[in-house]
Amino acid sequence: MNFAIKLFSVYLDLSFEEFIFMLLCNNQMKNSTTKMISFIFSMMLVFVVILVIFSANILNKQESYVALPAEGYKNHILVVGTHTDAAFLQEVYEGAASVADDYDAVVELLLPDSHADDVSISSWLEYAEYIGASGVIAYIDDEKEIVNSPVDITGKKIPLVTLGNDNPNSSHISYIGTSKYELGKQLAKLVNSIKPQNAQLLVVADTNYNSEATNIMVAAFSESLGSSSNLSWHLLETGRNKNVSSDEIIRQTFLKRPEINMVICLSLEDTLRVTQSVIDLNKTGDIKIIGFHESEKTLEYLSKGILSAIISFNPEKIGKTAMKEIFDYKQNGYANGYIVSDINIITKQTLARREHLK
Repeated sequence: MNFAIKLFSVYLDLSFEEFIFMLLCNNQMKNSTTKMISFIFSMMLVFVVILVIFSANILNKQESYVALPAEGYKNHILVVGTHTDAAFLQEVYEGAASVADDYDAVVELLLPDSHADDVSISSWLEYAEYIGASGVIAYIDDEKEIVNSPVDITGKKIPLVTLGNDNPNSSHISYIGTSKYELGKQLAKLVNSIKPQNAQLLVVADTNYNSEATNIMVAAFSESLGSSSNLSWHLLETGRNKNVSSDEIIRQTFLKRPEINMVICLSLEDTLRVTQSVIDLNKTGDIKIIGFHESEKTLEYLSKGILSAIISFNPEKIGKTAMKEIFDYKQNGYANGYIVSDINIITKQTLARREHLK
């Protein structure tokens, strides 16, 4: 009560003693003051309730992305990205977590549950600053996006390792990625080894985000493929038409071009879209599909013969390498800067051998 009276006295620009004297000397004002104090208490109560509800919503939102780490570790590493990269980053996370004890660290995977809940990379990096993370492993979808290493409360750089795409203007300690030129050469070699007779090849790529990388890969692919009388191919660019979904673009392409009998997908999402379209159109035995990225779903399609091969980059190894880069930097003040990841071709036969060794 004293606090409320003081608060109201300040509002009237009176000292506490003057305010009490005024209340005692003025009966009429006493009634109105009592009402005003009741009003202030009511407003304060409403404010507290709103604050509690708002805080609960923030915590619930955060819990949908964050599994809070166990206590007792010296270092806290974040693995972050968008919903698009969830399957790949899950395996990167598993690789990083498998070596976490070597660095007295806990690894935390931050991923939204859907595209609607997507959080920007810059927001994740701000979160890393807020909690004082020891390091961040981030997947960058867009080659045009510039990211900067977060800093802790003292202004010291928090080590950032980026995956996926790299912008030369970004600030990070290391980038772990694929040589797009080498990828193009490997794809051409794979196509030549499994192509059907009179192959009509469709290369599916989301050039909305990765036009430069796609151009390099396609140039190397074309160069390595050479001239072949029994193969023709063209590039289908998804993601550019904002009025039509990528799923519909792919489906309509198959309907308009029934001669297509082979497809290369250059992203995990396009792999899943193409595969689903082929299944829906009952063309699983007619079209050879080379998928992109190893995930639970793509491995399932491979084992069923729906995918002919998968281009994989060993995400678990990438996770381990990223951890080494972070702690090399923390210990020595520098890291490699650029690391080329391995390109692996997974077929139904190599998958069977892998399962046999388990």
